[in-house]
Amino acid sequence: MKKIKLSIVIPVYNMEKYLKRCLDSIILDNNEVKEMIEVVVVNDGSVDNSKKIIQLYDWHGFNHIELNKENGGLSDARNYGFNYANGEYVWFIDSDDWIEKNCISQIIPLLDGIDAIHFPSYFQQFDDRYVIKSGHSSGNSGRELTQGEYQYPVQFTIYRKEFLKDNNLSFQYGILMEDLHFSPRALYKADTVRVLSTPVYHYYQRPGSIMKSNVSKKRLDDRIWISRDLYNFMLENVLKEDRKKWAECIVTDVN
Repeated sequence: MKKIKLSIVIPVYNMEKYLKRCLDSIILDNNEVKEMIEVVVVNDGSVDNSKKIIQLYDWHGFNHIELNKENGGLSDARNYGFNYANGEYVWFIDSDDWIEKNCISQIIPLLDGIDAIHFPSYFQQFDDRYVIKSGHSSGNSGRELTQGEYQYPVQFTIYRKEFLKDNNLSFQYGILMEDLHFSPRALYKADTVRVLSTPVYHYYQRPGSIMKSNVSKKRLDDRIWISRDLYNFMLENVLKEDRKKWAECIVTDVN
């Protein structure tokens, strides 16, 4: 058996409508590298048919781990799945999204010891249309990357597992917009980054998602907390010559 190169962690909460599409995009189109892939599915206390879909899914011989836990939110489910991941790298994919055909076969050879691989371009999907969002990220290190434009949703970056563990990087429990907190810190710590310009991720903007939800006190409070914590991170970790850009990003987010 080949060493597992990539663990794909998929948190699931009441996604019966979209879950099979997500799993199929991984399982049906990457058979030639299936021994190097592991799918970790975390059922985060779903009350619909998501658990049954996972149990009855035909994995076609792919390595997979099925986990069930009480509902704790997206951050908690990602952290929980990460603890069970056996791959050298980890990719957090949302269960209402999906990936391009055969893209893992193209990605696997690029995972050669670098800390992260980043996808600045992606397919933004709606029910009736889609657009290709073209990012302009560049840089060979996370420090360079975070001084320019980059995509903060964690789905657009694959991380080396030991890099995340060595830097105590995890998702903050109990907050909304957790990627705004996780990604700047994780990317800045990454010494080596490869930027892949070809879009491989289908980012589904469904009605009722967190990104589409109305403004609430909880949402605003969490954004303020994130900004404060990123400011403290900047003071402790960011080089002085990089702080102006960091401060600008924090102020823009607060506004």
